[in-house]
Amino acid sequence: MRNSTFWWLAALAGAAIGPAGAAILALAPGPLGLALAGGFLCWLTFTALPWLVLPVGVLGGAVVAWQVADGDTATLVTVHVCIVAAAVLALLTRRIGRPGERRTRTPADLPMLLVGVVALLGAGYGLTLGQPAYDVLVGSYHLAVVPAYFFLATATLTSPRRRQAGAVAYVSGAAVLAALGLATPGQHGGLLSALALVPLLAYAAGTTQWHRAGLGLLGGLFGADIVLSGQRTVWIAVGVALVVLLVRGSLDLRRSVGAAMLACVALLAGGVAFSDGMWERSSTIVETLSSPVGDLGPETEASLLAFADSPLVGHGAGHRVEASTPSPALSPPPGSFQPPSSSGAAVTPPDGRPFWVTVLATVGVLGLAFLLWPLALAVLRGLALHDGAALGSAALLCGFVASAVFAGPGDGHWELGLLGALVWLSVPVRAAAQASRADAEHPLQSAPGPAPVGSGAVAPGGHA
Repeated sequence: MRNSTFWWLAALAGAAIGPAGAAILALAPGPLGLALAGGFLCWLTFTALPWLVLPVGVLGGAVVAWQVADGDTATLVTVHVCIVAAAVLALLTRRIGRPGERRTRTPADLPMLLVGVVALLGAGYGLTLGQPAYDVLVGSYHLAVVPAYFFLATATLTSPRRRQAGAVAYVSGAAVLAALGLATPGQHGGLLSALALVPLLAYAAGTTQWHRAGLGLLGGLFGADIVLSGQRTVWIAVGVALVVLLVRGSLDLRRSVGAAMLACVALLAGGVAFSDGMWERSSTIVETLSSPVGDLGPETEASLLAFADSPLVGHGAGHRVEASTPSPALSPPPGSFQPPSSSGAAVTPPDGRPFWVTVLATVGVLGLAFLLWPLALAVLRGLALHDGAALGSAALLCGFVASAVFAGPGDGHWELGLLGALVWLSVPVRAAAQASRADAEHPLQSAPGPAPVGSGAVAPGGHA
């Protein structure tokens, strides 16, 4: 009865999308009205189809950010926060309507929860030290977004069917964006394609030969988009991930990687030869390789000196450093607030330094240890396998951990939390079968909800 009422309410809410959206735009015109209308639509979508939270959040958030942010970190953060807030509200709504639903438990739950606690403590410490409120918000977001995406994944992808539907939705959307932008100058979808490419290749190793060939061609499309993106950090992440796959992967996985590389080279060669748009995009590769990496020395050195003053807990979220020569590679985004420095030196905001240096300067060694703990657990679990999406997610997680040494925080390294969750969600387990037998034998004693993952045993049927 409760589930029937929930779906009746969902149907009525769906019918009210148009009138409600028009009313919101009429009451709050301008950017605020668009944000509220978008949040309302996301809430309805996520409530009815929770497995769309991550595909819509990642792909839709990126598209909206490209259209409205124009490099402004505040706008990027606002877009992500609105999407996460809509997802959390949708999950709470489903929990009220269907109280039997449970999120998937993993061995990394407690470490990720502690990362969120560290982000809150860092924000409080930064406010206590008198850091600007905007900088505290951005600095704490950069850390809190990692566990936020981890728990969103484990709360929405709670079954093999949901994981499959979410994967198909994301890969399809990313493929459409990559194909549309392949010959369009100025497109930078490398991150979206990277999140699809590596796990896709690892998954393809366990399929039939024809499926492997088709997925290899799709991997070639993603690979071409990554190459043409001209983003060094994405190149580093994917390069490290492919090396991990070649070292740890099975023979079938190595063949999948090789087929995707050949398809990528063929697509790039043909596209550059016959497409003016791809030729123009390929010129950005030469410009990227010939341009200087950027002098990260002064900012990094100043941040590490600040870290040396308080190595254990750092200086709190929102900490700024003073560098004599600001880095051209990690310059503050346009529109960001920059208070004047009393010494006359350039003031570097918390989003203008490499990510790991920012973590050390804001939350110290303790915060870094708490953040690396769940990531290390996921990497070790994924690398224990020789194929499958869990290995692909772990390999890509290694790549993004390495690339974060050179990349600024930007809109947050949410992919660390997402990939960490996908490792545990993709591990084949025997616990589900054991829980089903326990439910049949003791129906009154067994609690509802999915069994914890990560036991290490391989279930019949292959990949989850």
